[in-house]
Amino acid sequence: MYRIIALIGIYIRTCVLPNPFAPLDGVMLFGAPVNADMANLIAESFIHLSVYNFVGRFYHRGSDPAFGSISYMVCYVLAVFLLYGVSWFVSFVLRIVG
Repeated sequence: MYRIIALIGIYIRTCVLPNPFAPLDGVMLFGAPVNADMANLIAESFIHLSVYNFVGRFYHRGSDPAFGSISYMVCYVLAVFLLYGVSWFVSFVLRIVG
């Protein structure tokens, strides 16, 4: 069961979720245009580490792998949409100001 859930989670993370920095693509920040793909490559490891540590606060490794995988996937999706919302807001403000 765990392997199926883990594969579904990988599929969702790579093919379904949007780039959380897409709203910032092309916006001038510190005098240079933002490249959303590059920002995503840089931030991906920090997102993974943050979500992994957050899930580790209530899930203990080995107790129920399926629950851990589902929890990680749900928290990862929430983190991506939170970053997407923040990116949209920052993009909106920067386009108005500058």
